Amino acid sequence: GVFDFGPLDGPLTVKVALMAVYIALGIIAFRKARTSGARLGCWLAALAVYAFIISVARRHDPLGLFGLMAVKTRWRTTWGAVSGAQV
Repeated sequence: GVFDFGPLDGPLTVKVALMAVYIALGIIAFRKARTSGARLGCWLAALAVYAFIISVARRHDPLGLFGLMAVKTRWRTTWGAVSGAQV
């Protein structure tokens, strides 16, 4: 791709993208959300994004915890061989 981060390309790209989503949720919660329900929704979504960032970081897999549920396909096997992630 355009940006080459070496063997951690997939997980690092996912973490950076999710960090942007996390920041956007904070901006929406503090500037755009008018009701407490909207703020609560942003907060819960931000917690879910944060948890997923942690799972990607711990597993070194762009799918994070969802990688545990993934069916072993050719793509997953290839990715595991490239990234060193345990499939």
